[in-house]
Amino acid sequence: MSRKPRFYVPNAQTRREIRLDPAQAHHALRVMRLKAGDALILFNQHGEEFEARLTTDDAGAAGASILSRLPARNRVRRQVTLAFAPPRGKRADFLVEKCTELGVCRFIPLLAQRTASTARRIGEGRLARWRRIATQAAQQCARDSVPDIDAPLNVQEALSLAPEYDETWMADPGGERPPVSLACSDASMVLAMVGPEGGFTQSELRAALTAGAASVSLGGNVLRVETACVAVAALLISTAGTESA
Repeated sequence: MSRKPRFYVPNAQTRREIRLDPAQAHHALRVMRLKAGDALILFNQHGEEFEARLTTDDAGAAGASILSRLPARNRVRRQVTLAFAPPRGKRADFLVEKCTELGVCRFIPLLAQRTASTARRIGEGRLARWRRIATQAAQQCARDSVPDIDAPLNVQEALSLAPEYDETWMADPGGERPPVSLACSDASMVLAMVGPEGGFTQSELRAALTAGAASVSLGGNVLRVETACVAVAALLISTAGTESA
């Protein structure tokens, strides 16, 4: 049986008629070629999922009639926030897409000292693009939530968030801590920081250690930013297990 199409509707509620936004309507009617009455799954900003049916009107707009709320699914035990130095070009898009699929719950663009000048230009347009990519990825991979994507922070600002987390990781080729033992801990909230292609500076690494972060090596090879982010996310989330919602 084919999987039901999924759409993110932040304000979806039980027994409510909603209208899909123009991009979603185009995708439903023109790309997926759905018809009125076809089954859908909607999910909202609270991680709730709903069974629905597609509706259309004479003007060609598409909506959904919400029938019922679906039972809550088991969720990953660990919430991972990924603070990443944005790589150039579309590599950042790939990073957001794949780490969303893996289950990262929050992204923070990181303005490290060695972040390339072209990658430091992160305005609302680029953030909006990443949010669209994250939403599409969440719909595609059957997540029940869309990750947050914050405004950029510098390293010191990101480290100031460490007290909110059980553990803070800083990826460093010279790191001394083995990641597997850390990943298998009982930490339910982890802040993982991945620096630019030139790596974190010594002053940034010292600041991280002072803030209580663990300096973690991902192996002997030099990894691109997006590769390191995917590796960290996969390790942290796959070792966490699930719990009842």
